[in-house]
Amino acid sequence: MILSIVKLLYSHASENTIRILEEYFLTKKNIFANIFFLADTEFQTLTEDLDLDFFKSNLKSTVLFYCTDDLWAPLSQLEFLKSKFPSIKSEVLALISHDFCVNDDQCELVASKVMEYLMA
Repeated sequence: MILSIVKLLYSHASENTIRILEEYFLTKKNIFANIFFLADTEFQTLTEDLDLDFFKSNLKSTVLFYCTDDLWAPLSQLEFLKSKFPSIKSEVLALISHDFCVNDDQCELVASKVMEYLMA
């Protein structure tokens, strides 16, 4: 049943991602406890203020990548950071979703964007 739910939730994921999810859900019993812990606590953490001192101290080496549909890191957060640090490098990746890491095409797009900034 669990694998059916995983496959339903990640039907857009690559075969490799599905294989890894199956392996972890079948062999790592602590995964569910961790998922439920995150579900219970992550929004409490996300309501905390951003560490603006970090951004100020690391402005030249920070690049922010956002997508258009992320509840955890909404575009309003990027707008706020840009208002505080107008020179911070950022990019909105319209073809990327929050769970890009389970989609090979989206992973490649993010990786190529990261490489662009590393090589600049």
